[in-house]
Amino acid sequence: MTLCVGTLCDDRKTIVLVADRMFGIGGWAEAELNIRKATAIHKDWMVMIAGNDVAPAVDIIDDLRSRLKVGSSWSVCAVIEQTVEAYKCKRMKDAETKYLSSRGWTMEKFRTEGLALLGQSSYDELDLRLQNAELSITMLVAGFDEDGIGHLFSVSDPGQHQRHDLNGFHAIGSGEFGAYYMMLWRELHVKMPLETMLYFSEEAKIFGEQAGGVGYKSDIYVMRHGCRTRKLTRGSVNALDSVWNLLRPKELVRKQRDQLAKLKEVKSLRAELRALRPKARKAKR
Repeated sequence: MTLCVGTLCDDRKTIVLVADRMFGIGGWAEAELNIRKATAIHKDWMVMIAGNDVAPAVDIIDDLRSRLKVGSSWSVCAVIEQTVEAYKCKRMKDAETKYLSSRGWTMEKFRTEGLALLGQSSYDELDLRLQNAELSITMLVAGFDEDGIGHLFSVSDPGQHQRHDLNGFHAIGSGEFGAYYMMLWRELHVKMPLETMLYFSEEAKIFGEQAGGVGYKSDIYVMRHGCRTRKLTRGSVNALDSVWNLLRPKELVRKQRDQLAKLKEVKSLRAELRALRPKARKAKR
């Protein structure tokens, strides 16, 4: 699948985005390609995508760019509305193509004439298929409103959105649980400075790599209102990973294991177990 992480920092004046490069088709094939999963939809807004088949996201992104190009700045509520609408339009268009186009019907014809042409039973069955048509894509959108305040929200099937401004972080994709757990454990908050949040965001992505379908390479972006978006160089990403190698969980060494073995509960349990063992019989001469 994939993994995308978004975090707010510097009192919501800066945004960090992290994404892997794994690309999959329908859940049966995947490869780590040289692609960008973070895409600009406006000078102040970017979107990241996750799903078993992200191909439909291209149409949604194109639609979003068209919707947002008319304004120099947007409120977060307006961007959410436009994103949800673009998502729903693509979902219904795909459902129309899959279930109605073979009849030469549009969604409008189905709604106005379908019952008379099909009868109640067939109409209800086809209507249920249209309602249950899924778009297996989740979108994580990040950007700045007209006052330069950072926002983070996600949109998933069937067009439901969630805002993540309060906690200031979110993850999508098959590795989201590992990433989210690590961000909770680190107690991330929006007042953290950029340099700290850069590391914690990459660390969360690394923990998410334990899930299937997550690539090991990271693309990291820094957004700041009124400034160009910066993508970290490979050298900077390697520098973050070198810090991770110092802080990562490590195997216990012999000295540490010996120290733990001296805990009184461990010692007493082992003594009790030794006492319960059958005594070895002495060999007869």
